[in-house]
Amino acid sequence: MFAPHQRRLGLFWANIGVAAVFCSAGFCGRNSEPSVTLSSIGREHLIKFLDASKIDGTSLQKNLQTFAGQSHPFGSPAQKTTAQWLAKQAKAFAENVWLQEFSAETPNPVSLKNPDAPANSTIRKSGYNVIAYQRLAREAKCLVMVSSHFDTKILEGIDYFGANDSGSSSLLLLELLHTFKQALPNHNALQCDLLVVWFDGEESVLPNWDDGEKIHPAKIIDHLYGSRYFAEQLQACKSDGKALCITSQLSNLPIIAAINIDMVGSKNIQYTRDSNSSVKLLNLLQSTLAIFNEQNRLNPSPQAIADDHLPLHDRGLEVLEVIDFNHLEYWHKAGDNAERVDADAVELTRKVIVTMILQLAEKNR
Repeated sequence: MFAPHQRRLGLFWANIGVAAVFCSAGFCGRNSEPSVTLSSIGREHLIKFLDASKIDGTSLQKNLQTFAGQSHPFGSPAQKTTAQWLAKQAKAFAENVWLQEFSAETPNPVSLKNPDAPANSTIRKSGYNVIAYQRLAREAKCLVMVSSHFDTKILEGIDYFGANDSGSSSLLLLELLHTFKQALPNHNALQCDLLVVWFDGEESVLPNWDDGEKIHPAKIIDHLYGSRYFAEQLQACKSDGKALCITSQLSNLPIIAAINIDMVGSKNIQYTRDSNSSVKLLNLLQSTLAIFNEQNRLNPSPQAIADDHLPLHDRGLEVLEVIDFNHLEYWHKAGDNAERVDADAVELTRKVIVTMILQLAEKNR
């Protein structure tokens, strides 16, 4: 991810009054202000549902030790192994899981250090997006998409494990699938199914986010490889030529919202208000945080974040970036290890995202 001015810089829901939250989040009026009006009984039902699948900190640490036990950058054998591991874990919960293989031209780092070196200026690398489909509705009419990248940054002289960037969000996606598998709410209340995507190749191959375009002789984009490929493959839905669908098997299920998650494992998590995100989805995030009395976790000042949601935004999807780009003590530095990932931060994010998914899945009711 990149931020300017930094270096890279139904029945169930009827009981909890979700319609009031949804309208307050801006989906029932352009000028709506987020003001949650849940009854105490409603909140109790929601908390009970979420507590049934609460993240186990010991299991999270165990999975982080596996996921972030070694560096696994885009195009490496270790990254292919990580993609296969994620797919295997997801198959325990999701209805369908598959790998989306792609290849991309990347800038050769040798050419950056020595433009006159007798070497090709680019190197072709293979990548693997991991995609999981989870049925939520009895007769789905749409998809809610949630994503994260799962590659680690190449850092010279550092064996970078990326437990927070990208381990915290990658394992959170598995927890989302687990939540809906073991505690599925009333099908009749939902109109959308869930699509979960782990993107490969978010990180730049070169040291800095825009080196590929600005100073490398190849002058090519060097980031967001997997999400750019995924976005390119989206096609017009059969049911609505203006909407976007993912594959022929899901060609009648338009993606109504895409939530990208990154770096959500810092203690005292503080979410960044991304100015590249949909205002409606930002309002929904704010009002959902308020359900848990955590509305102050979203920064009041906007900041533009470049991450895997941008290629989806460029295709016309409603997007939201959920990221803590405030706690950067170990970002792209030695020390981004499993023991520094805060289970409470990941758990809060799970509760918020699950609640948002269920609200969005009722959008067409």
